[in-house]
Amino acid sequence: MKASLIFLLPPLACFASQLHVPEGYATIQGAIDAASPGDSVMIAPGAYTASDTLSGKSLHFIGEEGCLSTSIQSEGDTGPALYVCSPGQTVYLEGLTFTANWSLCALSTTMSIVECSFSDRAVYSSPTTDFHSCPSVTISGCLFEDNEIADANNTGGAAFRAEDCISVDVENCFFRHNWIDDRKNGLAITYGGAVFASASGLEVTNCCFWQNKAYNGRGSAVYVAGSVAGFANCTFSSQLTGNGQSIYCDDSEVEVRNCILWETATSLVNGGSVPVTILYSDIQPGGTSGPVYMGAGNIESDPLFWASSYCPYHLATGSPCIDAGDPAAAYYDPEDPANPGSALWPAMGTVRNDMGAFGGTGAFYWHDFTTGIPGGDPDLATIGVECNPSFGRVHLSVGTAVESPASIDFFDMSGRIVASVDLGDLDAGTHMVTWTGTLSDGSQAAAGVYFARLRTASGGSQSVRLVYMR
Repeated sequence: MKASLIFLLPPLACFASQLHVPEGYATIQGAIDAASPGDSVMIAPGAYTASDTLSGKSLHFIGEEGCLSTSIQSEGDTGPALYVCSPGQTVYLEGLTFTANWSLCALSTTMSIVECSFSDRAVYSSPTTDFHSCPSVTISGCLFEDNEIADANNTGGAAFRAEDCISVDVENCFFRHNWIDDRKNGLAITYGGAVFASASGLEVTNCCFWQNKAYNGRGSAVYVAGSVAGFANCTFSSQLTGNGQSIYCDDSEVEVRNCILWETATSLVNGGSVPVTILYSDIQPGGTSGPVYMGAGNIESDPLFWASSYCPYHLATGSPCIDAGDPAAAYYDPEDPANPGSALWPAMGTVRNDMGAFGGTGAFYWHDFTTGIPGGDPDLATIGVECNPSFGRVHLSVGTAVESPASIDFFDMSGRIVASVDLGDLDAGTHMVTWTGTLSDGSQAAAGVYFARLRTASGGSQSVRLVYMR
């Protein structure tokens, strides 16, 4: 079944309004006050100082040119740059960098945070990002780096803290050099150099943690207490001294699957009575303490890391972690469309799961999607999204350099084609197309991040990332 399409002649406006900062509104708070639920606050490149409050509205905050171009820092040390208290509402952040002091505090709100950076921030007692009693939190494609709590006072989570949250899903994120200590108060116990989760549901997939630290602490990278937590296809390595455990579990139900925990004195400590389950993972010898159930498929071998320009923990050719993860199809690496049965870079080998952050279904995120289709020429085809995020319908601008048959494939984050549409013969020029969110099986797409790839018979190929909201 083909996905539903409508050709549109003139460009369409977004269903919700876009409020531009600073072109239309001098401040982010001014745009918040003027916005209606469902509107998008579009923030132009620049450095902003803010102490903004959002209450009772579902809004989207989007850096127009991504997180490398748009930064926000809080005013002073007493409050966050953005305070969100919108029970029953959804708030979406994309393409923003939060620097210095307290970045974000969310209370009883559904939060989605996509491709943001939280970095270079040092305060005395608050985490970079704070979630309390949130029904759902999704953090995707974000960087947490060089954040420090200097007065942890028996708490932690320099990257983020989640307390009493029903669901916290973290995917494709980097956590590097996040520190907590409490020397000001005489070295009280600290918890979770990067992540602190208490009484929450936590799922972490395809993330990389390195050089995080908790002085006199429990969990240099992650601390979980009274929670249900899962870690899948994550890499933990080279946490710094200060008791040095990558993960510390306290009275929590925890599963570790398809992960690498290496180059840290103690990889995992379970301080509670409920056994932690570890499956199909590479664990440094002697790296666990406390009640741990070592299930099927675990190894104790040097993973043979290879350093790329953006992460030092890729797998080198010959790594024992390649094709060593859970063999079930649900955990397969993305398949290379040009080499059926082989994994798509940065996964390696066959489609069987690779242990670590660059294997499994989520490895598709790390692939340079625009060059992933051999032979595609972006000069012969262009595709763009009129409104990102899009609500209910996605309006796409597609262009061809020459007259040619064309089609669009829609991919989910695992690299699976979920919808395909045949555009027929397109004249040279730009055309407007609407995707209604209908999938190939006739069902409606779930809210989330997708990729749309335009291909033409003339050899053109280009892709665009889109956010679909229902």
